[in-house]
Amino acid sequence: PCAVTSAIDDLAYVSAKRVQARKFFERLNFKSLSKDLPKDFLEEHQSFAQRYGYTFITVTNESDLKKLCDQIKATGSCALDTETTSLNVFTSNLVGISVCCEHGIAYYIPCGHTTGEFQLSYAIIIAALKPIFEDQAIKKYLHNAKFDRSVLRRFGIDLKGIAFDTMVAAGLVNKEGNSLSLKALSLFYLDQAMFSFQQIVTDRKLNSFAQVALEKATDYAAADAHQTWCLVSILQNKLKEYEQENLYYSIEHLLIEVLYAMEVVGIIVDQNVLSDINARISKELNKLVQEIMQATSENDDSINLNSPAQVGRLLFEKLGLTPLKKNSKSGTYSTDSEVLHELARYHSVPGLIVRYRELYKLKSTYVDALPYYINDQTGRVHTTFWQTSVATGRLSSTDPNLQNIPLNDTEFSLRSAFKAPPGEKFISADYSQMELRI
Repeated sequence: PCAVTSAIDDLAYVSAKRVQARKFFERLNFKSLSKDLPKDFLEEHQSFAQRYGYTFITVTNESDLKKLCDQIKATGSCALDTETTSLNVFTSNLVGISVCCEHGIAYYIPCGHTTGEFQLSYAIIIAALKPIFEDQAIKKYLHNAKFDRSVLRRFGIDLKGIAFDTMVAAGLVNKEGNSLSLKALSLFYLDQAMFSFQQIVTDRKLNSFAQVALEKATDYAAADAHQTWCLVSILQNKLKEYEQENLYYSIEHLLIEVLYAMEVVGIIVDQNVLSDINARISKELNKLVQEIMQATSENDDSINLNSPAQVGRLLFEKLGLTPLKKNSKSGTYSTDSEVLHELARYHSVPGLIVRYRELYKLKSTYVDALPYYINDQTGRVHTTFWQTSVATGRLSSTDPNLQNIPLNDTEFSLRSAFKAPPGEKFISADYSQMELRI
């Protein structure tokens, strides 16, 4: 038994307080419950700035831009963030830049909104910010600095003086599994719920942030810079508390620059080699289909070999093979790799299906997909490396994932499509993890 200090009246539903449900659910990471809240629960009439008593300013004239630049120089530091039309740093357009130099005040400089509202030109904004953003002596604080640096690079700014990355720092002090997004960190450390991209763009049926009106865009974007500014001191103290300062500053922070350079350089992928592999795999897949159909007296169009249900009927009804196990959810007989390898001892078709699946996955996941990631301007694939997403501390790679390219198949060497520049060679290095051996 436990003591109950709440009266029944304390549990009464109060409509005016229902917005607190979302904050409560988000704080406890109840994502499903948050999504189940009715739409009006998620719509708050107050802006982020109003709710927490901040001042966010839209910079749309040269006089205000100059004042902001002077303030950054006088302060000697700033938090900054970029807004873009997409997450592809090579093709997205710069929509705006947010800056914060002090608690309580932040600025948004729009430049790529398509709302018809007046904005300063790219040329004016870049000319004003370039000397400041490229000044090593002025400290810059960012959340996921690699992304913003890559964006600014496309528009002629080589960002220097990156002093702290709140995402990377949070990765060293946050509990495993907790989100490292700026929104999540703001809620966790500052108890302030920020608007999500979904609320501002997706839920309003907009195609990109460029279509958001400047007033709402300022409230959203300036909050990014402001909350980053607020998190810096908190996370710096956390690094001290958890004795992670040396790890952050001597390894993780320096690694940001290394990974940025790797992403910019990219890796050569030979489309001709991919095309040749694709043609040969397609030919082999057709051959396997013919062999399976001949062995089962099936018509080419009568069965989809990528359908577990149809493969199950082929093996267990048509061929009369003995089912080995059932799928726990559907209750149907399993045709997974383990089952097929076992059944291959008794009939040739399961082994052919195993080979078909291997080649089909190689083709659909890698051979067909990789060409879409080759950048038209560089002829290379530019993946994104993450130093915060894996609990063990190793890197991960996305868009595309270059860490799971299959080892060379005896017939189809996918890795042969990846080329070193002329006169250079690939070097493969790895280390033996003692913990895994034990």
